[in-house]
Amino acid sequence: PTEATIYCTFYKVPRTNIKTQNGMLCIGKPMKDVKAIVLDSNDKEVDHFEKGELCISTDQLTSGYWKNKKLNEKVFFNKGNRRFYRTGDICYVDNSYYFFLFGRKDHQIKIDGYRIELGEIEFNAKEIINEEVVVIVNKKNDNSELILFVETKQDISKKIKSNLSEKLPNYMLPNKVICLESFPLNTNNKIDRVKLKSQFID
Repeated sequence: PTEATIYCTFYKVPRTNIKTQNGMLCIGKPMKDVKAIVLDSNDKEVDHFEKGELCISTDQLTSGYWKNKKLNEKVFFNKGNRRFYRTGDICYVDNSYYFFLFGRKDHQIKIDGYRIELGEIEFNAKEIINEEVVVIVNKKNDNSELILFVETKQDISKKIKSNLSEKLPNYMLPNKVICLESFPLNTNNKIDRVKLKSQFID
């Protein structure tokens, strides 16, 4: 995280038995003088293999955001005699104390009582068609639906839906699949999720 300028964990990639999760390389273990913990929504440390928010503490942590007291109070906190930063990353720790990243907290949603990682849906879709994909949540009245966007010139919506149904539970299946020749990009050259939602979702 930039707020920790910059590296906090490391993973020495072995030749075999590489640790991954949903296609993402293990982020490893905390570097020297870095303390990393995974907390639940009540700021309690979780057990091994239980997901939560990654929080880090280190001397290289920023003193805060410039003139943004509200945000500082939200993401920085003291635990014991250490000051921590909430990274917004969803992680878990295995029995060997390796950290695994699942995605961003703001990409985690709850539908019908089930907690869903949008990154997991995207990972499985990419494995099927090997194209760029994005999952966006569309809220209609009191309901939420999952929209899967695929960057492709072909209409492969039926193929994706059929294959995903073999990989994911029903509550994680997208309600719609929209195929686009190219995705809009924002000023950081990343996929513009806001524009996708405003232009292609009713």
